[in-house]
Amino acid sequence: MNITICGDYFVSSGKSIPTISKRISSIFENSDMVFVNYEGPIHTNNSVKSIKTGPNLCQNEKTLKFLKENGVNGLVLSNNHFYDYGKDGVNNTINQVLSNNLEFIGCKVNKKNKISIVNKDNLKIGILAYAEEEWCGDSEDKYSISLIDDIDISNDIKEAKAYCDGVVIILHGNNEYNNLPSPNLQKKCRFYIEQGASTILVHHAHVISGYEVWNNYPIFYGLGNFQFTLESKKLDWYEGLIVTLNFEKIQDSLSVNFTLLPTVMDELTYNVKLAEDEVYKQIMNQIESLNLIIRSEKSLQKHYEQFVESQRGMYYEMFNPYFNRNILYRLIGRFVFAKIMLKSDFKKMYFNTLKCESHRNAMREILKKAIFYK
Repeated sequence: MNITICGDYFVSSGKSIPTISKRISSIFENSDMVFVNYEGPIHTNNSVKSIKTGPNLCQNEKTLKFLKENGVNGLVLSNNHFYDYGKDGVNNTINQVLSNNLEFIGCKVNKKNKISIVNKDNLKIGILAYAEEEWCGDSEDKYSISLIDDIDISNDIKEAKAYCDGVVIILHGNNEYNNLPSPNLQKKCRFYIEQGASTILVHHAHVISGYEVWNNYPIFYGLGNFQFTLESKKLDWYEGLIVTLNFEKIQDSLSVNFTLLPTVMDELTYNVKLAEDEVYKQIMNQIESLNLIIRSEKSLQKHYEQFVESQRGMYYEMFNPYFNRNILYRLIGRFVFAKIMLKSDFKKMYFNTLKCESHRNAMREILKKAIFYK
């Protein structure tokens, strides 16, 4: 049995759909199931942008037919953009997904997490998907995003293992543009393997990461972009990984082998093809270098501290009271924040509020009501 998983897919509404090479389509067509992360809804004329930070993305409505024609038969919907146009966008997208006879995962339907089961060669493999909690809609809606929660995922794995030979977990998480997992993400992924998962795959960072094998099963920490029609100054924005998993049952044990296929997007047209020759070697060498860091918890922690330090300015800017105003106001806000809010007592208060789960949950509820129910 072969299951193929790709990274982030987005084609802007109104933009022509870029091509997928015939070699990639052939790989998809020879797989028993192919999932891409469908990053954003298909909105309608009645859809309204959701309240959020960051861009509100909406997909070209012709992408579903295009993907199906190129061998994709499943969509991951658990991501931070799927609710960008509210319940109307979500409902419209799922209706169109169903009308195109495509599978979807990453959503709860009436509060029950949806699982996709691939059944072939006397094997049943269940596939589940989850996202970090970031503008992911309301859990009371008919369709709601399946969120990363260690207890829920552990229970889902155990439930699926009762009738499946293996379970694949797909996560939408990690810091954007970080080529390596955070130590906490690595800890979670290893835990899910220990709970019975057979493979873990991660996307969201928009860049490729490395992988490791934990308790005989693989964890892929970053698939990058498969096809994403937004510009970036970062060259690795235009690179991705296709992972094809091969499942076999040997006696009573499940064996998982895999093939990594690096892809590249054209920076102007966004057409995607398999990496070749020197580009292929360069990407595979990069992955091996990342693997060495992933295998060393000490090295991974050091890298994470360096990455966080490089993002200090961005995170401090989130506390700027004038972050969305013109440059003069933003400079004034930075001065106020630096001189007053970063004094010792304020820093300790912020740190404790973020660190303590009880305080963090209470603050989240207070801000949720202030934003959505004012």
